[in-house]
Amino acid sequence: MTPAAAAIRTAADGFTPATGLILGSGLNVLADAIELIAAFDFSDLEGVPIATAPSHRGRLTLGHLAGHPVACLQCRIHLYEGVVPADLAILPCLLKEIGCNRLIVTNAAGSLDPAMPSGAVMAITDHINLMGDNPLAAPTTKPTAPVSSP
Repeated sequence: MTPAAAAIRTAADGFTPATGLILGSGLNVLADAIELIAAFDFSDLEGVPIATAPSHRGRLTLGHLAGHPVACLQCRIHLYEGVVPADLAILPCLLKEIGCNRLIVTNAAGSLDPAMPSGAVMAITDHINLMGDNPLAAPTTKPTAPVSSP
């Protein structure tokens, strides 16, 4: 368990969130509706990158939203904040580590579908990665000895 997850679990005192929410700046206020169990600034969580984007609070809130146990991240980390791509996966992995088995991510997104009006809620099932890297890509290892078949 990472030090950040251990600190969160200790402070949560037995509370386990089922759903992780990662809120873009447009929905940051949703976290205000959570019946608070505990809250953490990213700067207080070891190994978690600091959020520097304007209007991103950089805070993790645990509690109940409409009776459902949630862990809510009030922002996400972006490549333009000077982190390496692998750091982008730290927050979603942290949510999984503290017990979340569902993830809902909100953000401003565009669509090539002219029937999709501005401001509409959409479910994104895929995307075009133009970054040239993938934050979920793990380093590959090569076997040190030949592998023989049975």
